[in-house]
Amino acid sequence: MKTCAAPELKYVQANGLRFAYFEEGTGPLVLLLHGFPDTAHAWDQVRPALAAAGFRAVSPFTRGYAPTEVPRDEAFDADTLGRDALALIEALLRNFGEPGTALESGRAPSMKLRPLLVLGSQRDQRRLLQRRADELQSGR
Repeated sequence: MKTCAAPELKYVQANGLRFAYFEEGTGPLVLLLHGFPDTAHAWDQVRPALAAAGFRAVSPFTRGYAPTEVPRDEAFDADTLGRDALALIEALLRNFGEPGTALESGRAPSMKLRPLLVLGSQRDQRRLLQRRADELQSGR
């Protein structure tokens, strides 16, 4: 299997942490999240393919995985990880010149989510992401 060199490491502030991430391409955002024991490098061969297909592929190092910040409160529960994903989407859209949203205010974000595909996650994380997606689509 051919190996792909990772692009330059970038940083964004989201959900109170400084997240490190790799990014390739332009177009609709595709957020590629890893689980234990993987890292953002798990997506090194997927990012270029998504970029070539017209997407902006972003793979962050999730909370606690260097070089992303380690949270002081050591929160790694499914709700917090789900909030991280939503905050990353918001921050990445804002940093890319797209309108930001107000997740912190408790209002439904103004961003539009397209179909959500979750690969290799735990059952609870899938349920949380689906619940959040449903809330966003219904405007809650």
